[in-house]
Amino acid sequence: LAEMIRVTRPGGRIVIYALDVDAFIFNGADRALNRKVVHALCDSFRNGWSGRQLPGMVRSSGLVDTFIIPHTIIIPLTTLMTGMEGVLDRVQEDGVLTNDEISRWRQQLEEAERQGSFFAASPGFLIGGKKPFKEE
Repeated sequence: LAEMIRVTRPGGRIVIYALDVDAFIFNGADRALNRKVVHALCDSFRNGWSGRQLPGMVRSSGLVDTFIIPHTIIIPLTTLMTGMEGVLDRVQEDGVLTNDEISRWRQQLEEAERQGSFFAASPGFLIGGKKPFKEE
């Protein structure tokens, strides 16, 4: 953020879209397993809480006319599974999730898809502000 502000001209705008990975939504039948997958996913990111931390950082950065717009992305099952492949491999290698847990999680989401009840979403935030002119 500091570097973005530094390279932005006075009066220029900075806009960031940040996910809150720890708030991902999966409607699988096993709540405990879903929570474990969400936490493993969040912890696999450099900062899975950036969506909840950036608003305060932007407000305290000296930017003016700041804004926060929530935006949730709905994720189809095929997109979710494609996007999760590397992450699931990594958390399994790290011992965070077992192969059995990953298989059960996939199976419950695939079953929800077959039943027409699958839902996955990723909440995020569009955050930004304007770099002030010197006199502001």
